[in-house]
Amino acid sequence: MDLLPRIENARTLLADGRLANEAAVSSGVVLPLLDALGWPVFDPSAVAPEYSVGGRRVDFALLHRGKPVVFVEVKQPGHGVGADRQLFEYAFHEGVPLAVLTDGATWHLYVPAMQGSYDERRVYLLDLLERDPTESAERLQRYLEWSAITSGEAFERAREDYQRAKQRRESRAALPAAWAALVETADPRLLDTLLAEVESRSGFRPEPEDALGFLAGLQVPSEAQPKRLPRTPRVRPPSPQTAEPEFISESSAATSTPTPDVHPEGDGWRWKGVFLPEGTELRASHRGRHYEAVVRSGSIIYDGQSYRTPSAAGTAVTGTSVNGWIFWSCRKPGQRGWVLLTSLR
Repeated sequence: MDLLPRIENARTLLADGRLANEAAVSSGVVLPLLDALGWPVFDPSAVAPEYSVGGRRVDFALLHRGKPVVFVEVKQPGHGVGADRQLFEYAFHEGVPLAVLTDGATWHLYVPAMQGSYDERRVYLLDLLERDPTESAERLQRYLEWSAITSGEAFERAREDYQRAKQRRESRAALPAAWAALVETADPRLLDTLLAEVESRSGFRPEPEDALGFLAGLQVPSEAQPKRLPRTPRVRPPSPQTAEPEFISESSAATSTPTPDVHPEGDGWRWKGVFLPEGTELRASHRGRHYEAVVRSGSIIYDGQSYRTPSAAGTAVTGTSVNGWIFWSCRKPGQRGWVLLTSLR
């Protein structure tokens, strides 16, 4: 079977909540995808389950010529937070150049030998539920296809992508100082461009000092602004009902700033074709604790704060990015049962 049908099947299993544990994720998602990527999944000399590393075990080791070249750590859906440290320890111990952490939906691809934090050494974060299946297939083939791994091309691509991401971070960090220098020195290129644009719009050329005063009052790029620490979530007593699993994703940050895709309404909340009427209840589970939110005045209200997306509200709970569509379950007014948000899409 080709890779695309395997990805579509994985998306269905994940959206339906049919992968309740690591074994289900391994058999329902990881091994079928590896098989479609060319790995002989029934050959333990190539795909070794429960690979021993320093007295512990990594879920899968992908081997070439008898040596592990990729470690794959599998977690229950929504329970991958903090597992990157464990995976890095495994990879360092064996000198493995590429490491993968997945809960079936999200695939974190790392180059452990590079410098920086865990996030900085992650070359790509793939979300099977959020990304287009064709794009997901291209990314999996880029980093994990058998032929790319055994030829060494996958490692070169990962290192190149790491270097590009590093350069981008450094260039973003330099933006505030560069902007300040242009304004402080009254750079003629910047000033002339602004004066000409104002003249074309108003018919009058402003005084240079007015333009400089305006430029000096502009805010620097957002990277220079102090980062807000995540709020400590308010813990609610455990509910006797079974909550839906948490989920990690490269989604919206925990902020109440509206996004262009959101169309709040007075009688409910709507986003990307999903409508939740006023009073819809939401619930989620994170690290054994249960959390609740509600739809009010076109927003999702959690812990007294208003959020425009389910991912933003979920991030407020966990302190890290999550895919809100499968983090939250909802129950509309008048309904008795709970369903995952993603099932409404």
